Amino acid sequence: MKLGIELAPSRGYGREVDFFHQHLEVAERADAIGLDLVAVPDSIGRYFPRLETSVFLGALVARTKRIKFSTDVFQVPLRHPIDIARRVLTLDIMSEGRFIFGVGLGGVQREFETLQVDWKSRGRRFDESIEVIKRLWTEDSVTHHGEFYQFKNMVMDPKPYTKPCPEIWYGGWGDKALQRVAKIADGWSADYETLVAPTWSYKGALEDYKPWSPEERLQTLWGYCRELGRDPKSVKFSFVLHVNINEDRDKAIEEMKYFWHRVGKEIEGVRMTEYKLTANFYGPPEPLIEKMKELWALGPERIVFYIHSVDTATQLKRIEKEILPKI
Repeated sequence: MKLGIELAPSRGYGREVDFFHQHLEVAERADAIGLDLVAVPDSIGRYFPRLETSVFLGALVARTKRIKFSTDVFQVPLRHPIDIARRVLTLDIMSEGRFIFGVGLGGVQREFETLQVDWKSRGRRFDESIEVIKRLWTEDSVTHHGEFYQFKNMVMDPKPYTKPCPEIWYGGWGDKALQRVAKIADGWSADYETLVAPTWSYKGALEDYKPWSPEERLQTLWGYCRELGRDPKSVKFSFVLHVNINEDRDKAIEEMKYFWHRVGKEIEGVRMTEYKLTANFYGPPEPLIEKMKELWALGPERIVFYIHSVDTATQLKRIEKEILPKI
């Protein structure tokens, strides 16, 4: 069973430098105990303290030897594709192929407005960017005349360490998202809470909301693959579970709420806390282990724990002691 963790590069208790060094130590320990992946979420224009994603990842890569890294997910429409291509190949080379490029559209409209990027065109902007990025990684010279980007004779040198290019994983859950996975991605990063809990719940009660099951979404994804003539088995997938491990469930929820407050409640579909609790794994480890076994039966590449705590070191110790020996 491959298991990963997700670290948010945002401030916890104390000074910024303290939490940064704690994350370095967590990444080193995750590497040492045999975890498979450290994933890092991405935002640049939201109103809460955090470090820049690719620089933060570079520091983690330099302190480890074996473990893989990914973005989960990098908001492609908010940057220029030439800039993105250079950042990703740098991480790929620094890690000697241990970097997975997790991508998505971005889900907070205010962030797009802050950065003066058109919200409604983010899907088209994403599609064009991925096309450009792949060409820059694999072609000697690229000239592009698109809807959003135009340039001539761009040379991206050096080329990525991973041939022909780093893996691209897409994070999303709707039909259009799964169509993109089938068309352009090597894998699908499936957020379990988003599959089964209401999204955009700040708009009010979702009376017509119907949760998806992982099985249903996988069948839909595989159907899109077949429509494109692609072998469904060629698409990897993983599940992201939001966790805070504590024998005292009340303390786990309290700590989750503090983390949620620190990130301004501006992640995961801006979901209300009461909706998060309908699909959470905050508390004793037993329900989490049972859910992991259920999801493993579907054949994922790995399961990733998104740690909803500012005390990542303590959470990793609990994963090492209470989860790893039982899976």
